[in-house]
Amino acid sequence: VTGEAAAAAVLFRVQPSRVKALFLGDSVNGWTLRRDPRELLAVVAPDLTTCVLRLPSWPRTLPPDHTCPLFSGQAPALRQLTVYDMRVVPSDKFPSLTSLRIDDGRANLPAPSLLALLGRCSKLTTVYIASDHSNNPVLQMTQPISLPHLREMPVILDQSMWLLTHVSVPPRCLVHAGNISIEDYANLSQL
Repeated sequence: VTGEAAAAAVLFRVQPSRVKALFLGDSVNGWTLRRDPRELLAVVAPDLTTCVLRLPSWPRTLPPDHTCPLFSGQAPALRQLTVYDMRVVPSDKFPSLTSLRIDDGRANLPAPSLLALLGRCSKLTTVYIASDHSNNPVLQMTQPISLPHLREMPVILDQSMWLLTHVSVPPRCLVHAGNISIEDYANLSQL
């Protein structure tokens, strides 16, 4: 769905269980000026298994913590979620999510909100988060987030290395670390 949100809304209401995979995208001055994408996502959330979101200018007014429910609170069957250039972090529960990719572009989503999302996704096997917190303080945590099923974690940007200090990386997890200095690597005791 990139421009025909009204037509998509009709289709989703008539046969929501037929929508298993969804790409929901918008441009800077597109359809999200007239329609809230949560209306579409809430209808298909129960049966959706794969979702890609690219909504760079939504919402117009940001919540203070940069979070909001996108799928009416829960997407029980969702296994893959990819989020590009969004200004908010989903606050929904994702009991079946195994793959999460967040590339926040220039949004600089708050680290506490990103970490809280990881904490609600205990079945994750793959996590990729590109979020630059090199100039921002990151939440100080006493207990790393446990992701016992994690098998792959690409950390390509050195600005995303902060994530490794907040996730308990299982022994058999493959961590792709690109652009990492020897000093940074030495500070990562869990690798």
